[in-house]
This record gives sequence, C-alpha cells and structure tokens, in this order.
Amino acid sequence: KISIFDPKICTINNEQKLAVFDANDDTAASEISLCYYLDKNGRLNEVGVGEYLKQIHGTEFVSSVREYDMASDGSGASDKPYYLHWNGTGFEEYKGKEISLRQLKKYNGAKSFVKKIQKKRYDKYEKKHYRYKIGKIILRENGIININIYQKIGRITGYGNYTLKLNGKSVSLYTVSEYVDKGIARAYNGGVYKTSGFPELPAASVTSSHSDTESNRRADTYGCANYCTCSGCYGRANSFTCIFSYAKTIAYP
Repeated sequence: KISIFDPKICTINNEQKLAVFDANDDTAASEISLCYYLDKNGRLNEVGVGEYLKQIHGTEFVSSVREYDMASDGSGASDKPYYLHWNGTGFEEYKGKEISLRQLKKYNGAKSFVKKIQKKRYDKYEKKHYRYKIGKIILRENGIININIYQKIGRITGYGNYTLKLNGKSVSLYTVSEYVDKGIARAYNGGVYKTSGFPELPAASVTSSHSDTESNRRADTYGCANYCTCSGCYGRANSFTCIFSYAKTIAYP
C-alpha cells in the first residue's frame, strides 16, 4: 500500500506544470518524492527523485538525500538538500567540485564565516572545549558552497556542515533549516556533503547566475506551490493507478 501526502502543483512556465507528491509504503524506511508531467503527446510520465522535492522558482528545485552519516559509528540520519534543474522532461543536478580553504577565503565575507565556524565551543557533557575542524569544501554550479566540518568527541567523530551562497565575489549565509532563521545556525545541517547527491542524474546543462536571493528562496522552498483540495483522494492515494489518475486531474484539469 502506498500512502501519498502533501500534493502540490509546480508551475514551470505557461506551457508546463508538474504534479509533485511525497510518498511512502508500508516497508519504506523513508519518504520519496514522485513527480508527474504530461509530454507533448499527452502521456503522463513519472519522475522519482530523492525526498521532499520542492520548487525554488521556475525550473529550479531542491531535493533531499537521507544518509546515516552524522557520526563515525553510523548513527544519526541527516536529510541534506541537493539542487536540481528541470529541463522539460527530467531533472539535472547542479554538481559540485572541491575547493580549498584558501580558495574559499578569497571570496568577500568568507573569512568571517570560517572564523565563526572554528570558534572555541564548550561541550557540557564531555566538560571540555573543542573546535570544529573543516573537511571538504564543495562549490556547486549554482553558487551553493557546502563546508563539511567534523569533531572527535571521545571515541566518536561527529559530522556536520554549513552552507554559504556565492553571489559574484561575495558569500553569505544560506538558510537550510526550516526551524532556525537567525544567526549562523540557520545555515547548519548534519552529515557529510558529497559533490553529487544524485550521481545517476546528468549535470545541469544551464549555468546559474548565482544571484537568487535569500528571501526568494525561503519564500518558495518551504511552500511554493498550491496545495490540492479537490475531491476524490483528498491528498492521499492508495495505489499507483490512483496516483496517475490523481496527478493528471490536479495538474492538468
């Protein structure tokens, strides 16, 4: 049995809309996102990618990857957002490349953020001070910069990351938390970022301007689309047949 929830419609342009659902089944350990669109021949096509697929704006999307990578013992699940581009028939990923700390510090504002990340902290459980160490730094094609960090506490090494946004030659904090909207904590997430969250997807065929604003991203990523309140499934389907019928109904009435 498949449970469907949080249905929404994402408008790409005047000619195309996507119907997006979050879904899981009785055996699933985590949720997945299902996306449907009509091709030029009127056929309904399914595209599945990651978890919590959200539209940022237009053809720009974000989808999460869940991994148990918050600690060296394999404990702690993280949901890390990776950034996608819709090309009309499928998704492409804004891949990343590793850069050095020295390269990062060349951008305006980066040194102050690095200083905040590496500042001395106090662990009240271990009753000692520590500093985060910086691991791999990844610059993505859309200007997102993921700074992986780690710290050994006792026998366990904990992993996390901070996210910055490159605009021209300057960087700024990029909010990834739905629950914290102030200070550097709003750019923090658990786990370890890789250069690609979806290696099966092609690299994005477009070059981002690196200029989308924080306010636009926040407004769109956490609720960009119209929620469906039509009769029938009421946002919940129990079979793939129902999903296809429902998707065609809400996205292409």
